[in-house]
Amino acid sequence: MQRRRALLAVSLILTAGVSQAATWHVYSDTRQAQLVELFTSEGCSSCPPADGWLSSLKTQPQLFRSVVPVAYHVTYWDYLGWEDTLGLPAHDARHRSQAAFANSAVYTPGVFLQGREWRSWRRHPEGPMPAAADEVGELRAEADNGRIQVTFTPAPGIRVNAPEVFVTYLRMNETTQVRAGENRGRELTHDFVAGAVARERLQLESGVWQVTLPEPPAQDADAVAVWVKQADGTLLQASGGYLPSGSS
Repeated sequence: MQRRRALLAVSLILTAGVSQAATWHVYSDTRQAQLVELFTSEGCSSCPPADGWLSSLKTQPQLFRSVVPVAYHVTYWDYLGWEDTLGLPAHDARHRSQAAFANSAVYTPGVFLQGREWRSWRRHPEGPMPAAADEVGELRAEADNGRIQVTFTPAPGIRVNAPEVFVTYLRMNETTQVRAGENRGRELTHDFVAGAVARERLQLESGVWQVTLPEPPAQDADAVAVWVKQADGTLLQASGGYLPSGSS
């Protein structure tokens, strides 16, 4: 597998409030962002259009502020002849769990918006239309010295039940020459590729939900995504951003 990494023109001002005060620091608006999750595989001939669609979100002016994309490469199609080296077995389990929550089937490409199956992504080349954004609260995450401090401050009137935070590093411009399987002979490019996902339960202190958790692996990472879900699996808030140069 060959990968080429293009130089990213990283403008921290334009991406969801990323600060260089620590290793990285991201924060959301108080209005709810939209979390777009794609389950995909290089061994799936139906997946490249979805991969391209997700990559097109790089041009969104509100990337990581109103829309946070994440791509999970699964391994359950590896038996078809091509081992997706971006895939993680943990993403297979995540797909099954996500599908069960959304009462949907497990298939690729599988797109989820706010944790719910979203089959109409093909009719939205510009990405998900901004929702009537609810005021849900502010999510902040800061990484320093291998630890991530996360706080979620609910907006007035927002009820929060046993929330969990999820953090993953993302790789951009990952290119593969596929030599076997359904996509044999194709050059595929992927963005927002998720690595391992760290998760932890937040604790309420003085009206703010917070936790400190270890960083997930960040090798060759270009960006980070952070989101908080309720105990029932519904999304509370999401954020993310490109990493400061040299932080991965």
